[in-house]
Formats: sequence, structure tokens, C-alpha cells
Amino acid sequence: MGRRDVVSWNVILMAYFSNGEGEKVLDLFRRTISEGVMLNSASWNSIIGGCIQNGKKDKALELLAKMQNSGFKANRITISTVLPAYTDLESMRTGKEIHAYSLRNQFAEDIMVGTALAFMYAKCGDLKLSG
Repeated sequence: MGRRDVVSWNVILMAYFSNGEGEKVLDLFRRTISEGVMLNSASWNSIIGGCIQNGKKDKALELLAKMQNSGFKANRITISTVLPAYTDLESMRTGKEIHAYSLRNQFAEDIMVGTALAFMYAKCGDLKLSG
């Protein structure tokens, strides 16, 4: 088999996440980077979303920062994926920072982002901001 491309890696990573093998995914993700695979937005969104779905919100935030340091900007999919992880009062500050980022980048009007924002604020108990 030849060298895997970014699409192949994305599929493999998501398959492991779907199988509940989060630690293996993170190791494989590091491997993709070390092998020089040219990641794309889908790669970053997949790994961040997989971390959140597997209860690793701190790792997701770490990867979000790494994504941005690698030259990729969070997009509407990234924001709507990340926001549901911040549904308690302790993490509301981070959620508000992500909301501000959404406003600066004109994502707040997007239906997925708007829904994620409303959900986050409602779960945090701030019904005024959720509407």
C-alpha cells in the first residue's frame, strides 16, 4: 500500500474515535503530523470533535490552539463542534470567548453556530443570552 493521504488519515482517525479508542487516535494524529501529512480543516475539525465526543474537552481546546498556531482558522464547523462542550458555569468563560470569536468572524449568524451558542448559554443557566 502506498503512502496514505489526508483523506485516508481522516477516515482512520474517525473510525478509531467511533470505536471509543481515543488514546490511539491521539497517537495516530501525532503520527500524521510527524509523517508530514498535509492536514486540512476537516482533519482538525474531526480530531477536535472526536475529543469532545469522547469527553476530552481540555484536549480539544489544546488542539484548537494548535490548529490556529498551525495556520488554520476555526471555521463555522469548528465553532459549532466546540461550543457544546462548554455547558457548565465553570467553562462559561471559554464559551463566551468562543462566542466573541464567532462574532468577530461573522459566524454567529450561521444556524449551526447560533444553535450551539443558544444551547451553551441555556445549559449554563443564562436564558437571557440563550435567546
